[in-house]
Amino acid sequence: MLLIHIAIEKARRDHRGALAVALLIAGGEMPGWAT
Repeated sequence: MLLIHIAIEKARRDHRGALAVALLIAGGEMPGWAT
């Protein structure tokens, strides 16, 4: 998904963002707003 790619790109510039993405991935499924 495009938004996932954007989130990853943003996370590369923001360590806190990277943690948030990691938690979302660890959670299994992405939240509805990201689909």
